[in-house]
Amino acid sequence: MKVAELEKGDMLFPVSGMRFLITSYTLSDNEPWVRVVETKRRHTFRHQGLRVHQSTKPEGSQFMIYLGTKKEVGGKAAWSNRFCLLDNRVVAVEPSCWKWIQKSD
Repeated sequence: MKVAELEKGDMLFPVSGMRFLITSYTLSDNEPWVRVVETKRRHTFRHQGLRVHQSTKPEGSQFMIYLGTKKEVGGKAAWSNRFCLLDNRVVAVEPSCWKWIQKSD
């Protein structure tokens, strides 16, 4: 898929084994953005010496809708020119993640 060929309203999905993750900083003026991360069934980490298991299994078939470029959407992210709608939120797309995003057939 070529990013330049996307049209408004295109449905986008993460490639197999990956999922979308919305990230934002609460103490910043940055808009939320989407990254593509590996899907893991079980994640183990240590918290204050205790072993904690956290499920990171995605819910349902996750997808986002392509909205357009920064100029078309009115986005403010200086580092991203493409925006999508994910979970009812307008998000900038991290440019390095496009290789893990596919368009629906």
